[in-house]
Amino acid sequence: MQGPNPQAPAQPGSEPQVAMQPVSQEMRNLLEDWEAKTKGITSLSCPITRYEFDIVFATETRSIGMIYFENPDKGRIDFEPADKPRLTIKAGRQDPMGQPFKVIAGTSSKWICTGKTIYILDMKNKSYDRVQIPPQMQGQNITRSPLPFIFGMKAQDAIARFALRLGEFHNPEGQGTDKNKKPNRKILHIVANPFDPNVAREYTQAEIILDATNFRPLNLRTKDPAGNKETVYSFDQSNLKEAVSWGLKSPFKEPLLIGWQLMHDQKAEPEQKAGPANREARLDQK
Repeated sequence: MQGPNPQAPAQPGSEPQVAMQPVSQEMRNLLEDWEAKTKGITSLSCPITRYEFDIVFATETRSIGMIYFENPDKGRIDFEPADKPRLTIKAGRQDPMGQPFKVIAGTSSKWICTGKTIYILDMKNKSYDRVQIPPQMQGQNITRSPLPFIFGMKAQDAIARFALRLGEFHNPEGQGTDKNKKPNRKILHIVANPFDPNVAREYTQAEIILDATNFRPLNLRTKDPAGNKETVYSFDQSNLKEAVSWGLKSPFKEPLLIGWQLMHDQKAEPEQKAGPANREARLDQK
């Protein structure tokens, strides 16, 4: 895997810390560089592997898939069960008795944002959720997806939406050597805790590992509110493609759902951002 081991559990120091503190100049510069170096991306596709760790049941669910993006507001994430070679690899985590987690295959699912509507498809049960995007929110970067930050975000938006800090793996200069005495990779490690309580119900913390040379994603980890589950996404950067021409096979078309069951139908709501007034109010409550 590229970057830190995705099977390694979060370190004690990475627990959510959402105290309202000013963003450091180093973090601000990093976010602005990230925005500048990725704003020219018109479209991309990338293979991805997902690991879902359930600490209570000591299971590790593995899925493989693809992500697709078209600037500014179209995205898609497809997952299917991991293939047999991936499932035979021993789990990297252990239960309290020292036994490896049980490795199981994931299920098939799709998340599609057409720019006007988000569809969340359960392929096995032929059921789906639909989220309608109001006109005033269309044409903007995707802000609500299962993969925080991956579909682009302006520096100021990130600062307004998340408590941000640098993580323990942050090493932009590639200082030191690994266990094989090879130079460490140049990586950026950002830890983000959402201000919006609606987002915090989905994940309380997101950690993104970026290649410091091109700001492309390597790994992403999210933690659920109960603290019992972690989801790790590993991006195959060697097969990431940019400026993709979809032609007639656009992955963002409205899906054909004849015979499928609509489970939930709702409208997207703007996220609550932490402006200066909100920051002061939250500090007073602490």
